[in-house]
Amino acid sequence: MVGIDPALRIGVIVVFIKEQYRYKVSYWKAWNAEQNAIETLFGNWKNSYAIMPTYLAAIAYHNEGTIYELRNNQCDDSYRVFDKNFWALSGSIEGFVHCRPIISVDATHLRGKYNGKLFIAMAIDANEGIFPLAFGYGEEESYETWNYFLKRVWHYVVKGRDGICLLSDRHRGILAVINSDAQFKEPKT
Repeated sequence: MVGIDPALRIGVIVVFIKEQYRYKVSYWKAWNAEQNAIETLFGNWKNSYAIMPTYLAAIAYHNEGTIYELRNNQCDDSYRVFDKNFWALSGSIEGFVHCRPIISVDATHLRGKYNGKLFIAMAIDANEGIFPLAFGYGEEESYETWNYFLKRVWHYVVKGRDGICLLSDRHRGILAVINSDAQFKEPKT
């Protein structure tokens, strides 16, 4: 069941076991079984985060021109904790010159054992399609994380192109970055 739908609700598992096997399993046993199944199928959270640098390096190696940065806090010799990261695929960087001069930015919650925010910058291509430009990760939406992400989008993707319009949800962190940095000022008319 979990292999087909990893987001399956625990209550559905409890009902399935009761109907299929005529056994009443507690919510916590079903939750534990689901967690074990997810780990068996997809690996554990710690290992998934540990291979992120290798994964991004492999993408960059096979896609010349891909940019990525990893910022992490060294907690001790045995593990690191991601602070922030950024990546933009070479196809997105090269393709932006053919997109409308509008960049939309947003962030969404990451759910799971390790929470955080996934940042995205996107544009609209010539076929009216959504064109992903860059992605990033941060612990939260703040001035610091938006500053980190937006400056890299401007440096690696926009590359000095004039007349760019930035669309956002007007998060306090985004507004603070735009108001504090001259490169984000309104274009000259």
